[in-house]
Amino acid sequence: MYGSPDNTIITGNSSFVGGGGLYADAGTALTLTNIRVSNNFGGAYALGPVTINDGTFTDNEGTGLYVSGTVSISGTGFFSNTAGGVGVLGAATVINSRFENNTNLGGNPHDGGGLSVIGSLLLDGTDLINNRAAGGGGGVYVVGSAALLGGIIEGNNSQYVGGGVYAPAIYDVDATYFSTVTITGTVFADNVALFAGGGINVAGKTTIQNALFVDNRSGGMFGGSGGGAQVYGPLIVTASSFISNSATAMAGAIYHGNVADNAVGDGRIVNTVFARNHANGDGAAIYINTDGTDVILHSTIADTEINPKQAIAVMTGTVGITDTIITSHTVAISQTEGMVYQDYTSNGHKLRFFKQLEF
Repeated sequence: MYGSPDNTIITGNSSFVGGGGLYADAGTALTLTNIRVSNNFGGAYALGPVTINDGTFTDNEGTGLYVSGTVSISGTGFFSNTAGGVGVLGAATVINSRFENNTNLGGNPHDGGGLSVIGSLLLDGTDLINNRAAGGGGGVYVVGSAALLGGIIEGNNSQYVGGGVYAPAIYDVDATYFSTVTITGTVFADNVALFAGGGINVAGKTTIQNALFVDNRSGGMFGGSGGGAQVYGPLIVTASSFISNSATAMAGAIYHGNVADNAVGDGRIVNTVFARNHANGDGAAIYINTDGTDVILHSTIADTEINPKQAIAVMTGTVGITDTIITSHTVAISQTEGMVYQDYTSNGHKLRFFKQLEF
């Protein structure tokens, strides 16, 4: 296809090569406004840059939209497509859009029920609701860099890792390439991963600010970790809340570890609330297994009844805890190896541990 069709409905078409509804050849710059692509065998397939405004991609057998190149999407919905809502090899900017009830349960690859990006991703004011993947990333799968600004990621399911978001590292013979994820003001709610990272699973630098993780879960019959977040690599969490997340193994809210034992990840958790998180194994709220240094400042870890597990489980690494409240856990901190300091900054502030807190 050549050109930019606007105000167009494309439905009931098929192709066994790609783009049953719409195909744009290499070198074509495609701009689509108010387009409806539905019920095709293969949605839209583009080998060049794409701009989409105010469209819908619905009930396509296959991926709703695949782009090899740069894509900018605004005000567009992707609903009930059967091989993911959108797949991108390149740079993707998605603003004020919605991905709902998309699945990616068969074929190879099968990562990213709602959105799959290999490259870079800016996700601004966009919701991903009830998407499912047989691989990683029920909501979003991204390899490279990702910035999430606002939006709601809710009810997504991965039969592997990263119920809401999965951002892995890529290994080749010569080097390892780590992902970078920044989350600001995003809500992660009721996402599920079978093995690890109910809300997010990231291998690389992760920054979380003003975010809410609530009712995310990890685990199946073989156990799962990191109910809220599983991060391998540097981690910064600021002014966020982790509420009622759970894991069938360890780390009800946050699991923090190294990247494949070859990249130390320091951690810093500041002004953050952990409440009613649960794990069947160690670390109801936080589980630390990194060779780096983790610092927990001005935070609260609490429950409405006595939690039978440790609030913080330290397997290895150096952990400093300052001016932090830990309440209603039978054990505040357990230490298997490594070092734990309860007045890390030596500024007179002390760790405070109470038996019960009403809130």
